[in-house]
Amino acid sequence: MAAKTETIHQQTKQGGIPQPHDRAARLPEVLQLTGKSKTTLYEDIRAGRFPAGFRIGKRARAWWLNADVMAWLETRKAGGVQ
Repeated sequence: MAAKTETIHQQTKQGGIPQPHDRAARLPEVLQLTGKSKTTLYEDIRAGRFPAGFRIGKRARAWWLNADVMAWLETRKAGGVQ
């Protein structure tokens, strides 16, 4: 059980720490929340302008909803657009 908890609480690429109530968001939800196209999202990941998320399968990726996606949106709201 301790190893599972440690995995959930690892720091994300953006430096946020997922809270116990945080959840993983899949690509369609991330695209809807950010208003980005799939191509633009992956270009921003490669350029370091958006969190890379983490793999949950061979071809599946997810992002921590609060620690990654919502934190990224908050920086945009605060005027941190690059």
